[in-house]
Amino acid sequence: MYKPAAGVRWTVEREGVQVYFAGGAVFLRYPQAAVWDLLARGQTVDEAIRKLRFIAALDPQAATQLVTDECRQWCGQGLLDG
Repeated sequence: MYKPAAGVRWTVEREGVQVYFAGGAVFLRYPQAAVWDLLARGQTVDEAIRKLRFIAALDPQAATQLVTDECRQWCGQGLLDG
């Protein structure tokens, strides 16, 4: 299970999510913002994939790829722990 790293904060904006961390900030547009929101709320990867299929109208493979790619990237940036 992934969770925001210590010290990471975020705000929900009209067109996405602004994530703040020690190295600066990054703006996530949808559907990446939806992935962040689901994981930050404590959803498992499997739950996030299942819900993202409907939120972003993605097939199972595309939803899985999106969540997997974003988790890898955000962990590499120090935004997520997991």
